[in-house]
Order: sequence, then structure tokens, then C-alpha cells
Amino acid sequence: MKRYYIAMGLLLLVSPAFAQLAPGRVFTGAYFGGSMKRDNPSSKTTSLSFSPVAAYVVSLHWMLGLQATGSFSKSESDLRNSLPIPSGSGYTYYTTQHTVDIKTTAVGFGPVARYYNTLSPKLAFFAEGSAGYLNTKYRMESRMGQFVDPGAGTTIGSPVSWNLSSSENSQGSLHGAFAPGLLYFATPRLGLELKANWLSYTYTDKGSEFDVDLSLAKAAIGAGFYF
Repeated sequence: MKRYYIAMGLLLLVSPAFAQLAPGRVFTGAYFGGSMKRDNPSSKTTSLSFSPVAAYVVSLHWMLGLQATGSFSKSESDLRNSLPIPSGSGYTYYTTQHTVDIKTTAVGFGPVARYYNTLSPKLAFFAEGSAGYLNTKYRMESRMGQFVDPGAGTTIGSPVSWNLSSSENSQGSLHGAFAPGLLYFATPRLGLELKANWLSYTYTDKGSEFDVDLSLAKAAIGAGFYF
């Protein structure tokens, strides 16, 4: 893995640019990403992202532009705890169920800069930096129920009590990110991309956060046209 990171760094230094990325070219495209993970059998998180971009090749290796970002994620958890009750009541288990859904929607806008180097007439490596303002909205829904189960706790019976609650809030932040990636020209004007969002920084009035994720969990695929 260490050799892989060193090789990607060297690619930024040794390769020449090619015609599709000549100064004066205009790029428009979009990126899509998504993931689903389970922290444990009782919870899961799904996420989707979409980022349109427009940029201009200003020099042999550099492109500058503007990028919008939009993302949605949902975290779900379902926790159950069953306790036996006296069999004389006609039931065997008293079950508490607590489910929590957290939905996050974010929209942002800001500048983007990219440095290119080519590996072949159709393949290029790039390093991208972006920054901007991000507005994030959160909605949490919580449901807690208490049930009496006639069996071994696998089938939930009629609720003894049921409580529902929800809350919403929003927050603005400044953000920055770094992402290496690969660009493949399927045609002289159409480029297909794979981008790994390795580093990110977020600043709010409540503090700052720096995140490093060298896996492909935050990778995004994209396509764009070069004019």
C-alpha cells in the first residue's frame, strides 16, 4: 500500500500533458457517489452524492473552475431488548424497541482546482483541491415502543406504549477537500473519471474537523465533456 501512494505521487511529476487538456479547453461534467455500510447488525447508513462542475484549462497542467455539491445520507438503527416476565401472566417476554432515523441533506458551492499529468494518450492522473460553503440540514425521528410478546421474543405483540419524537436543525460550514483520481478519454471529448475523496476539512461555529479516509468508501465516478 505504501508503494502505491509513492507511485501516485511520482505520477504528478514525470508525465507530460496532451491535446485534450490544452490551455483554452472548457470542461463540464458531474460526479456521482454512493455507499452503504453496517456498523453492526442493528444499524446501517446509506449515502448518495452528486456534484456538477464547470472549469477552464488555464495552463499546460492546471484547470480552474466552480463546483456545486449535493448529498443525502440516512442512518437507521433498530435496537431491541427483551426481558422475561412471570409465566402466570400468559406472556413470556417484555420487549422494548427503539428505532432512530437520522436524515442529512447538504448543498454547497465553491471553487475547484485540478493538476493533471498523463499516463498515455487516453489516460491521465490528477490531483484535485476544492473549497467552499456548505449548508447542512438534519432531521431525526425517534420511535420507542414497549410490547408484550407471547413467544420467545421473535414476534412483537401489541404495544403497551408507543412514543414518537422528531427534531430538525441546520448548520452552515466552510469546507475543503483533496482528491486524487484517474481520467480516461473514451472519445477525444468525453472523459470518464474515478475520484477518491481522501482528505476533507470542515469548519463551523462549533469547531473544526479534519477527516482522513484512504479507502474507496468515499470514491465517486464521473463523466465530462472537453470543448
